Amino acid sequence: MRPLWGSSLKDDNPQPSMSLLAIAVGIKQKAIVNQIVKKFPLSDFVVMLFHYDGVVDEWRGLSWSVQCLQ
Repeated sequence: MRPLWGSSLKDDNPQPSMSLLAIAVGIKQKAIVNQIVKKFPLSDFVVMLFHYDGVVDEWRGLSWSVQCLQ
């Protein structure tokens, strides 16, 4: 993000901006959610899952789940 005023060159350590992919999920959607998340580069996106069924541990086997906020 850039400041609304002033120069954006002041920052000595600029970090690339990240986007958020937030999804409300249930375990029955595990396969489709896996397909969706794999379409987003994890270097540019933070993935956040909201588990409406309370099942969290069964998502741990997915390759991207280590970087995911659950």
